Amino acid sequence: MNVSSLVVLSIPMKLHRSKQFALTTAVFAVVSWIYCGTASAALFPYANDFSSAGLPNASAGWSHDAANGEFDLDSSGTSTAAHTSSVDITNMGTNDFVMSTRFTIDDLVNPTGGSAGGSVGFAAFAPSGDFTGGAYYLCDWTTRYDVNNTTVRILELGGDGNTTATNGSTDTYPILSGDTFEMRLTGVYNGGDLDLTLEVLNENGSLLGMATATDTTPLTGQYFGYRDRRPGTSSGTVLDVDYDYLNIQGVPEPSSSVLLIGGILACFGKRRRSPASQSQTEQPFERAPTRLACEDKLRR
Repeated sequence: MNVSSLVVLSIPMKLHRSKQFALTTAVFAVVSWIYCGTASAALFPYANDFSSAGLPNASAGWSHDAANGEFDLDSSGTSTAAHTSSVDITNMGTNDFVMSTRFTIDDLVNPTGGSAGGSVGFAAFAPSGDFTGGAYYLCDWTTRYDVNNTTVRILELGGDGNTTATNGSTDTYPILSGDTFEMRLTGVYNGGDLDLTLEVLNENGSLLGMATATDTTPLTGQYFGYRDRRPGTSSGTVLDVDYDYLNIQGVPEPSSSVLLIGGILACFGKRRRSPASQSQTEQPFERAPTRLACEDKLRR
């Protein structure tokens, strides 16, 4: 019996379903943190706040900043370079998931240089830790066309062409040094299809851009992580990004509070009683005559 099976069996079965889900997610996060440590494998759900380690499979340019609890990419040069880092999620399977991170752009020089431009984002369902040797989903935010008109996109690199994507634009919102953002990739299985949604938000939680995709033959690789690209120009480019955490969690079920609110609204929606029925039911109660009153009447 593997670790994940032991954890599932330890969850009390009498708990409400929503509480079971929340407790299972929390326990799995702790177990995955203990299990992975500095190893290359982990369990779903996965949570890493980078306080003790970064992602285990990292190319050149990545470093763990223990003092600030960050996983950093610092890249500079004249030729384009793709930087990858990943973790092996051994039990991912076909679980619905939300992959999320928060990051700060520390430095960005010539981000639109070269033919590919610069980008920050996720790689998902890759067959290997460096995202080579097969297809994977590239879900990123790119300055390929214009730093002031950036694009949010989902691509299946090296795939079978059965993925259809709608890429969104963040309009005139630029990627600027010093800004902090959140990125979320949601995957939901619908029959045999996988529906993907990538969102980029600012530090206030406002949505900047979104892309969607559907794959009718979903990928099954176990590696998930970051795939950032620094563009190349003769004058040199810089990409410096600090990541605060990486979480790969289950999609939450509707909470019991939603059901409670629905019940309250249903109560308020009940038809009020008519004035006539109110007057009938609210008439004062007429008291029956007492025995003394009856005897007094007879004496008369």
